[in-house]
Amino acid sequence: MKSFFFWTILFPILLSMISLSCSPTKSDENKLRDFITNHLKVIEPKLKAMNLADWNANLTGDKKFYDERAVIELEVNTIRSNKSDFAFLKDLKEKGTIKDSLLQRQLTILFNQFAKNQIDITLMKQIVDKQAEIASKFNTFRGRINGKEVTDNEIADILKNERNSAKRKLAWEVSKQVGREVAPMVIELVKLRNQAAKQLGFENYYVMSLATDEQNADEVIAIFDNLKQLTDEPFRQMKQVLDTSLAKRFGVKVQD
Repeated sequence: MKSFFFWTILFPILLSMISLSCSPTKSDENKLRDFITNHLKVIEPKLKAMNLADWNANLTGDKKFYDERAVIELEVNTIRSNKSDFAFLKDLKEKGTIKDSLLQRQLTILFNQFAKNQIDITLMKQIVDKQAEIASKFNTFRGRINGKEVTDNEIADILKNERNSAKRKLAWEVSKQVGREVAPMVIELVKLRNQAAKQLGFENYYVMSLATDEQNADEVIAIFDNLKQLTDEPFRQMKQVLDTSLAKRFGVKVQD
């Protein structure tokens, strides 16, 4: 009789309790899946439009496309600045209830995307606008040779075919004139980005970028140090061949 009572009354109750105790992990994973689905519905069309505007901007150089891209980028960043959404992602990350490996990866990426956008909206707009201004200037700038504007293709043609060293030097220097034009704007952007990083508790934008891109500064430096060691000698040998070829072509000594 006692056995019958257990199986008919208590056992279903115990199963329900066990089921409830195991549900948080599944529930959190389902919540995250729903979040990802809803987020993609909103963000995918904007990312597509932003990349299309970027393509048109680089293809045509038309300022309206740079402006269009900036507007959409600000919209994307604003979506990712949502405080409640970020709190949701942060809570899941801290709880550690997401066990599915794909969901874990998606959570990490989403968390980092949202984390770096938890800044003042006015500052965010300043950064986006400054980036657009720099991109537009860099891609549409035309250097001048003897007062005449020249395209990148014309400069490349001079460097490829011109045998007069003075003219080649001038063309090369003209190709770098854009640096003087964008330098002040880049410095402004650096200051704005560092300001944003400090709002988020980072020392500077460089440190923040490494953190949100899941990179370690020491590891990155070590990779490039190793790359330098591996390529120094091959580069020296290739440059010697190139210098010899160019010296012969222009009738000068290699050391010149």
